[in-house]
Amino acid sequence: MFEFCPYTTNDGSVGLFSPSDDDIYHSSCGAVTEAFEKFIMPACIPEFIFNNDGIRVLDICYGIGYNTKTFLNFILNLKSKNFLKNYLEYKNKLSVYDDKIYTDNLITDKYNEPLYSDKISKNNIQTNCDEQIYTNNIFKKYSADFLHDTIRKKLNLKNFSIKISSVEIEKDLVLISPFIKDKLSKSKNKKIENEKIKKFLNFTQNPGNASMTDFNEDIINLYNNLIYESIKLKPAVSTFLLDNILHINDKISDYKDIIHILNDIRYSGYFSPDIRRYFIDYINQTLNNTPKTNLNAFLHNIYYNHISNSHKMALNTLKSLNIDFRINIDDARQVLQSDDNVYDFVFLDAFTPAKVPCLWTYDFLKLIYNHLSDNGLLITYSSAAPVRNALINIGYFVGENFNPLKNKSLGTIASKNKSLIKYPLSEFNLGLLNSKAGINYRDENLNALNDEILTRRNLDVKNSNLMSTSKYKKLHKLP
Repeated sequence: MFEFCPYTTNDGSVGLFSPSDDDIYHSSCGAVTEAFEKFIMPACIPEFIFNNDGIRVLDICYGIGYNTKTFLNFILNLKSKNFLKNYLEYKNKLSVYDDKIYTDNLITDKYNEPLYSDKISKNNIQTNCDEQIYTNNIFKKYSADFLHDTIRKKLNLKNFSIKISSVEIEKDLVLISPFIKDKLSKSKNKKIENEKIKKFLNFTQNPGNASMTDFNEDIINLYNNLIYESIKLKPAVSTFLLDNILHINDKISDYKDIIHILNDIRYSGYFSPDIRRYFIDYINQTLNNTPKTNLNAFLHNIYYNHISNSHKMALNTLKSLNIDFRINIDDARQVLQSDDNVYDFVFLDAFTPAKVPCLWTYDFLKLIYNHLSDNGLLITYSSAAPVRNALINIGYFVGENFNPLKNKSLGTIASKNKSLIKYPLSEFNLGLLNSKAGINYRDENLNALNDEILTRRNLDVKNSNLMSTSKYKKLHKLP
């Protein structure tokens, strides 16, 4: 039976704990914030839309859907002129600083400590990328108004396609995902609530090793506004996903465990009451053997009874876009072997490599490579040496998902196109990959159990003549 172990993260969104893996699915700092910062922002979606006629996303390990939800919410936000102008202004202003911050030796590792003080020169870091889709040249060449109009017009075109393919092996996670409360909790005292939000967003209280004097207040405020608008996931997104999931999986028997959890008073605070009520009406109609004429018409009537006017508008906007959402409930290794599609963005959000390595092996990452477009990006939160080394050995160009304002790497970005890697790996991290730390996980037949993969790698590490990880770090005076 599906074990539902929720907790509230710092941005008000819901995280889950996995008893079987004895670990959390989501960062305690904020589940939605994590999705926005680690997957959506580095994708540079507005720039991609400006230069392309469609966007194809593969969300590996859908879980409770935060990456897909945050992506759809971001698309909705792009319809707002203020949001898009804030985004464009932020990227334009940041372009003055970000190369300098990165090349001034402030790039950090997983310990959030400087890898170098002044041991590395700018010559060792690639800073001048070729002209490409993510460059800030479009901000310099065109006005924000022109960019906004162009992106909005593209989104409104029927031939601009948005394809989302999500993969998750745990069916109950998918089925429960639309009901999760995704927005910040409301407070009777709006002033107090605003102070809580402000405190949460004020990352300058924990600036890492960066000197915040390097950034003016405008950039910090723009970034905070982008986060704030992005973590306020619109209920229409969950309603849209529920509609699609019901069309894919409308067997009431499959929802047995979910219905039990939805009706459990202990968990009521973790669910959106509107979405829950909307679904319960659907279940009651079905269980009472009420004739179902047309599922689309039925769902249309239900959401008009339960969704507020502002959210109806957002939902209608989503429905008017050319969105093809598909969910595959299966082992991602098997799904991709029978998939002929290529993707512009792959969000690899599988459970930690050290515990569940099956989706972090050299062989699976090579499979993804064959499904990535020439200008596509693989984006992941992981900075694990075995993963990065496998990516490089396969033929990806690999870099940091570097946040200049936080002076921190939030994960890894890989591509077939070298010019899309703005923040390459430092000499330290490249050297680490050549130690025992970088030995790959292997799964040639793409069907091995996690324990088998871990056992094999442990033997490879034991029998390797490479420098040990601890010795390498000691030489570089790291803990």
